[in-house]
Amino acid sequence: MFSQKEFSTSESTQAELNDYKKRNDTVDAFIIDRCKFETDAEIERKELFSEYCKYCNQQGYKKIENRNTCYDRIRAYQEIQEGQRHGGERIFIGIAVKD
Repeated sequence: MFSQKEFSTSESTQAELNDYKKRNDTVDAFIIDRCKFETDAEIERKELFSEYCKYCNQQGYKKIENRNTCYDRIRAYQEIQEGQRHGGERIFIGIAVKD
């Protein structure tokens, strides 16, 4: 347990910690589990939010209800930019949902 002035962790403890983090940071969990970063990828913001909500429902996680709060969390990733298509749809550039 306590060796070399540090607590050791078992695989089950690490798995529990990872699950706890996912349940408490659902946007980060969604991006790690279901998204990929590609420079030429783009997705409508509302579609990404819909995929996020679907992911939370499937995993039994409590989702962030406020769309803009979710978008703010997504914008925190340096790889992701924002843009607008000619039709006016607002998009995220550099991220896509995995197949």
